Amino acid sequence: MIDTVAIKHYIERPPPEEHLRSHGWEPRYHRLGGTVCAYVSNESKGSAGPRLTLSLTPMMLWQLTAEASLPKLLRGANVPLLSESEIESSLRSLATLVEERSGLTFDTDSALVSRVDFARDFNISESEIVPTVARLSQVQIPRYDRTQYNDTTVAFMPRGERRSKRISVYGKLAEVARRCASEEEQNSARDVLRVEVSLRTKALAYITRRKPLDAQSREVRHILTPRVAAFVLEDTLQKLQFEAVGGAESDVIAKLLAHFGLSRAKSLLGFLELRRKYGEALCSNEEINYGRSTYFRDLADCRRAGVLPS
Repeated sequence: MIDTVAIKHYIERPPPEEHLRSHGWEPRYHRLGGTVCAYVSNESKGSAGPRLTLSLTPMMLWQLTAEASLPKLLRGANVPLLSESEIESSLRSLATLVEERSGLTFDTDSALVSRVDFARDFNISESEIVPTVARLSQVQIPRYDRTQYNDTTVAFMPRGERRSKRISVYGKLAEVARRCASEEEQNSARDVLRVEVSLRTKALAYITRRKPLDAQSREVRHILTPRVAAFVLEDTLQKLQFEAVGGAESDVIAKLLAHFGLSRAKSLLGFLELRRKYGEALCSNEEINYGRSTYFRDLADCRRAGVLPS
């Protein structure tokens, strides 16, 4: 449900410099003035510990930010993902580590979320990872740019707001192998396709305006919840048309044949391919001339067969 988070508190004043240096914090300096603008406390590369930053904002306010992969913090690896109760435990562990290294009280419930990666893992055989990513790389989400980085990774980012949101679909085994993860973590990542939605401050502010979610602010208690995670992930899966392209093609064909005759199933496969390429703009494309009534009839039939989310 949740992988990496970055949460922060504004503080009146930073701890004494002597305390920070004695606990391994390193200063960062303004490029022009040469004065200290931040302190960072990062453990060695590959460590499960959080990355801490104590920085001075342009408004001359100090903020303490903690960033960590919650599954990795709790278990030493970010696959599999955590259950709801484990997320609460990982946040308590994060607070303890921050307080030990900073000497400051760090209440996670009231901390502001500046980044969260919502994720869902799907069990797909390794042989199907590359074909599934290839099919997803043909999906067009309106007002999103699409980039396929390799055979096992495709990403979508909103145009003009690339830093606020990122949808990634990738084979987990290839990802952990690239960073030379342990054999145990690689075994856990085998046959896993991850759909991940990374949200930053601007996208999170949009979440707080969605009335059905009742997320009153960017505080952890309002954002890092099963309800918000489910909403974000289900919305993303619909954008990706995931049920139609995420499963093996033979499964899609089998579902269509179970509901319709061969001729209708073939027609709907053509519809799915066109919708994958043109997205929701299919019925307004003058060159293809796919009528609106035909479009919505085919859409309803695909949903009835279970190859598109309802």
